Amino acid sequence: MAGGSIDGNAGDRDMTQKLYLKHNPKVVALVGMGPSITDMFSETLTQECSPLWADEVWAINMVSNTVQHDVVIWMDDLEQQQNFRPGLFDLLRRRGKPVITSVARRDIVPTSYDYPLNEVSALGIPAFGKPYLTNGVAMAVAYALWKGVTTLKVYGCDFTYPNRNFAEEGRACTEAWITLAIHRGMNVAISPSSSLFDTVADQGVYGYAVQPEITLPDGVKFKYQKKNPADVGRYVATDSSGVKGNGSAVQAYLPRSPGQRDAPNAGTDAYDQRRANGEAASAATAGLGAGVLDPAGHGRAEGPNPSRLNGGGERRDVPA
Repeated sequence: MAGGSIDGNAGDRDMTQKLYLKHNPKVVALVGMGPSITDMFSETLTQECSPLWADEVWAINMVSNTVQHDVVIWMDDLEQQQNFRPGLFDLLRRRGKPVITSVARRDIVPTSYDYPLNEVSALGIPAFGKPYLTNGVAMAVAYALWKGVTTLKVYGCDFTYPNRNFAEEGRACTEAWITLAIHRGMNVAISPSSSLFDTVADQGVYGYAVQPEITLPDGVKFKYQKKNPADVGRYVATDSSGVKGNGSAVQAYLPRSPGQRDAPNAGTDAYDQRRANGEAASAATAGLGAGVLDPAGHGRAEGPNPSRLNGGGERRDVPA
C-alpha cells in the first residue's frame, strides 16, 4: 500500500525541494466522481472479488469522502480548498492518507505531497507539444504512467453524460493521456458505463447498415455485438454459503483474462466459442475490459491491454 515519510512542514522547507510520495503500485483503481463509479461497486461488492483487486485505490477529490482509498489526488490549491471545504480537510487530516497535490502544504495537510510536474511534463510535451494537463483525472493518468503502473482501472471518470445537456471540460485531455499510456504498454480498463472513448455510446463502425466483420493481420476476426443496456453497471447477488461450485453469476459476469479464455475448460460463454473459431467480440460484451483478472484470480493483468484501444499497432483481440 502507499507509504512515504513526512519530511517536515511546508514552512520549514525550501519550496524548490519537492516532496514525492514513495510508492510503486502496479495495479491501480482510479476512482472519480462520475456516474460510472457504480461499475466499481458492481465489480467489488461480491465475495468472489479478489483481495488483490488493486494494489492501491486512488480517489479523485471528494471520492475520498466515500470510497476506501490509499491515495487522494487533489490537484487544486490546498489553501483555497480548505477555505472552501474545511470539514472535508479535517477528514483528510484525521485519516492520514497521502494526498498528491499541486504544491504540498504540510501546514494544511501533513500527509500532502507534490505532484511531479517537471517529470510528467517531460512525458507530455514530446507527445502533445505542451504539458497538456487540464484536469485532475488526466493528471492522475499521467502520474500513473510516470510511476510505472502496469494496469489502470478507471471508474467514475466521466465528462459527458447520456441524456444530459451538460459536459465537463477535460475529456479530450484524459483520453489523450490514456492513449499515450496504452502506447507505452500500460493496460487500461474503462468501466462499461463510462463516456470515455464513447464506451457506453459506441454502437459500432459508422456508416454500415450491418456491422462488418473485420479481419486483423493475424487472422483474428472482429465484429461488433449488440449491447444489452441491462448489462451496463449491473450488480449480481453473490452466493454467501461459502460452497464452491461451478462459478456464480458474478464470476460469469466479471471479466476473465485472455489466459483464462485460452486455457482448457476456460468457460463455455459465447466469447470462448468465438475465440476457438479465431473470432473476437467487442469490448462492449466483455464487461470491464477483458484481461483485468489474471488466471489465478489475483486482479493482475497479464495479457494484452484490457481496454483494447489501439495503442501502437500491437495485437488487440477485443477492440473497443
